[in-house]
Amino acid sequence: MYDPNATLQAIDDHVVAILLLNALALIANVIYFGEAVRLAARDRLYTMPLAGTLLFIAHDLSYILHYEKWFKQYHHWFSELYWFGLIATLALELLFFHQTMKYGRKELFPQLTQRAYTALLLAGLLGVGVFWWVLKQNLDDDLYVVSFFMTTMLCPMLSSGLLARRQSVRGQSTRMWIAFCVMVIAYFSWTQYLGDYFRSFWWRAFAVADLAWGLAMLWLVRSMSRKRSQVGNPLSS
Repeated sequence: MYDPNATLQAIDDHVVAILLLNALALIANVIYFGEAVRLAARDRLYTMPLAGTLLFIAHDLSYILHYEKWFKQYHHWFSELYWFGLIATLALELLFFHQTMKYGRKELFPQLTQRAYTALLLAGLLGVGVFWWVLKQNLDDDLYVVSFFMTTMLCPMLSSGLLARRQSVRGQSTRMWIAFCVMVIAYFSWTQYLGDYFRSFWWRAFAVADLAWGLAMLWLVRSMSRKRSQVGNPLSS
């Protein structure tokens, strides 16, 4: 897929651009996640789809647990900075998990008691963690460059299903999806400095699909929000 050492050298060769683009991607990611946390508390419902929350936690936690790889094996400033950045995103993902436990039972599994529901979520987290660990061992992606971008596709993919099932924009906002689109653009842009694999047709096609789905979610949420406001205000027409 790509050579880790050559990739790290490419990062060293384009430090300023890559730092700026990654900073933008991280800020947009935190805004996207932070908005989801805020809306969950406001609307008292889970906002990040459960499958996405479980996989995000497994992904980021596995990176953090590989401490020796980043600080001893590679000992490269970029991987070490990412380690600290993913602590912030993991904290927000754990908040998603808590909010799903707190608000999600009546929507997801109303037939279960809260204790049984909590046990089910914890078992699911363990199961997805094992799934991710096995999958990661078979991905030729030692630096997590590809896997991180792959997880971003889960956001519009799963949230579009949530939007369709609820037929409501509760738990979502245009701010979320603007931040998501900025994150995708910034992350994809910095990978263009990394070598031939990241300038291939399929990598670019994946980025276009990811961004297009994010833009579609932005349009849907904005359109549904406008229709709801018009229904609530008969003078708006």
